[in-house]
Amino acid sequence: MAKPNLNMYGRTAGSPDNAQGTHFFLINDTGTYFLRNLPPPQDGETAFSKERLMRRAGEAKVRILDRRLDVAEGKRDFPAYLDSNRFLSNLPGTTVLLPVVDLSRQYINGLMYLLTQPDGARPAIVDDRNFYRSAGVKRWVEKGFLNKDLKVPLGAIGSLRTQIEADLLLQNLFLAADAMGLGGWIHASISPPVLIGDPKFTKDYGSMLGFDVVTPRWRIMDLLRWHVPLPRFSNVRSNPIGLRYKGEYLIKGMSPPYYDLDGRCRTGCHHGQVWRQGSLCGQIIVLQDLQGQLR
Repeated sequence: MAKPNLNMYGRTAGSPDNAQGTHFFLINDTGTYFLRNLPPPQDGETAFSKERLMRRAGEAKVRILDRRLDVAEGKRDFPAYLDSNRFLSNLPGTTVLLPVVDLSRQYINGLMYLLTQPDGARPAIVDDRNFYRSAGVKRWVEKGFLNKDLKVPLGAIGSLRTQIEADLLLQNLFLAADAMGLGGWIHASISPPVLIGDPKFTKDYGSMLGFDVVTPRWRIMDLLRWHVPLPRFSNVRSNPIGLRYKGEYLIKGMSPPYYDLDGRCRTGCHHGQVWRQGSLCGQIIVLQDLQGQLR
């Protein structure tokens, strides 16, 4: 991290700072699949052939449901679907390609970029959801490592354009579908909170994809920070952080409970990744999807 060019993965679309935060799900009549990012072939062979492409496509697919993911009959209304999409999207005979973007790695990269600036240009990071108090960096400010007169709120870092990678990949999918003679369009299919299994919607729609979701513990100051009046309303701040299937982590945000605050991995880790304290945390966002259907 903070050295993204040391990890140069090839994809068919640009990625801001080579974040590579986009994961895809495929939904069709045969089931609901997670699409892995495959490593290069072990034999080093790169020549294309029909058989090789079909084999690689099979290796990339992880079937997480043996059916088309959708809400129950009679519930294809808001908040599950919006407007005319309830009549057109995710129907039998169609294929939906849904991008899910992990923002956590690039968010931490953004912080690291700020901390590598020259003396006097490293900002003091403040928490804009905690009355703009120091975001755990008071000691660095006191030692002069960060400039107390140059402040940056955590919220200003935002998604750092990480989601643009998914937009570019969707455009490529659209062009490929058109070249194959398929009708496809970019639109909003199942709404993201319903799709991932946000606890606010599981009573009506079930667990759906069944993402790991974190609901921050309610504190009295949340009355002012977040306008959350009582603990029973804490799930308005629920946040998806990852996805597990049969014990394997298919998507894993760089935050607790997966990692300790010092970056040590707690569960099934393959990379050194990081953290949350105060308002910094891993976040997964679900973007618009592409539905392709034969004309």
